[in-house]
Amino acid sequence: MRSSISTSFWQYALRALWLGPILVASTVASADRVDDFVLAQMAKQHTPAVSIVVLKNGKLVKAKGYGIANLELDARATPETVYQIGSVSKQFIATAIVLLSRDGKLGLDDSIRRYIDDAPDAWQPITLRHLLTHTSGLIRETQDLQFKAQADIDAVRAAYATPLLFKPGEKLSYSNLGYFALAEIISRVSGKPWPQFIQERIFAPLQMNATRTTTIEDMVAHRANGYQWADGKYLNALNPPGVRPSGAFLSTVLDLAKWEAALCSNTVLTSQEQELMWTPVKLNDGTPQSYGFGWEISKVGEHRLIHHAGTMLGYRAEISRFVDDGVTVVALTNAFGALPEKIAGGVAALYIPGLQPKRHAVKMSHAALDAFTGKYQLAQGLLTISRSESQLVMDMAVGPRTIRMGMLTPEGKGKFFDEDNPRSTYSFEPDEKSRLNFVMRAENGKEGVRGVKLPPAP
Repeated sequence: MRSSISTSFWQYALRALWLGPILVASTVASADRVDDFVLAQMAKQHTPAVSIVVLKNGKLVKAKGYGIANLELDARATPETVYQIGSVSKQFIATAIVLLSRDGKLGLDDSIRRYIDDAPDAWQPITLRHLLTHTSGLIRETQDLQFKAQADIDAVRAAYATPLLFKPGEKLSYSNLGYFALAEIISRVSGKPWPQFIQERIFAPLQMNATRTTTIEDMVAHRANGYQWADGKYLNALNPPGVRPSGAFLSTVLDLAKWEAALCSNTVLTSQEQELMWTPVKLNDGTPQSYGFGWEISKVGEHRLIHHAGTMLGYRAEISRFVDDGVTVVALTNAFGALPEKIAGGVAALYIPGLQPKRHAVKMSHAALDAFTGKYQLAQGLLTISRSESQLVMDMAVGPRTIRMGMLTPEGKGKFFDEDNPRSTYSFEPDEKSRLNFVMRAENGKEGVRGVKLPPAP
């Protein structure tokens, strides 16, 4: 699941930052260029292992593992390596709801209280559609959700006393709790545990034999260990017991390639059902948002992208579907600080011509660069800007750890770009109080992040 730890940096405003394509695109990507790119990103991101697949119109064109899946055992990563996939799992919960709707066992616009009848009266306006699209008004998750081994319904009931954040349908606010409720509804409506229903209706027919509910107790062949980079070394990540269901599954890139092939061939979902899932939700006032049913919907330039990331302690995952180009990339990693969105986007750029703009670097003196260094308070957390030779370095504090967010190359006076994601522009601008602000803007000029520079510590 996307834990409160994993998304405290950047939040939704920065999602576009890491989904931009990387490198100069070419019509055909050679294996060496893909390999070189992935290995370079692993070194930058301090990621022990990455497994990827690339598909073109549902057909597998590349599958490979890089690095070490288990550092203690020196076990190499392969396409068969099993990773926790976090919130990439949400698309399977959402698919199960759509299948039950097809079966006539539930309605997408039914109230949650039709299926969880002891829910508070204030939850009556919440529909299954609201839960699917994160527009329910439910809180993100209850306290210490990942660290409590509890039944799904108990996690939902723990939020009964908490007021809704807003009127259902009024805003979009990511809620893992909503997917706990959906899983409970799948179990009650289908008459069997939700993992069993999803196994029988999705994974078994597609022979996704390595995909299963996340467990920290059972023996799982080819499982990658999870890590985090801290103080110049790798540490074993925690294994929280409260994993399910918003970050439900373990999987491999090969199994997710089977899922992609099924989507392209309408094997599990009809084209109409897929379109339903990939239609951006509209708020009560008609404003479209960037989420459908278990999928995020966006664009990279003019290239339509349907995707989802996933984060668990020690793992990060990404599935990126450039649907109009017919190119899909899946990247699974075993490090908390990894940025698989960058890896997937960069690999895609090697297969899709024109996926990114060209940027032009300029020289800037070390003294000029040093003027921008320091700590900036963002809504998402504390950002540190430092200098490394002729570039600026972005590091984000996430709990007790620091994650390297990128390297900035100067392009003009106070303006920078990330060579690994040249679509966004970063600038340092004075505000009305003459304080220096760090600002990130998307390609269309829309501001995504702003933070003010803090005075030096005494």
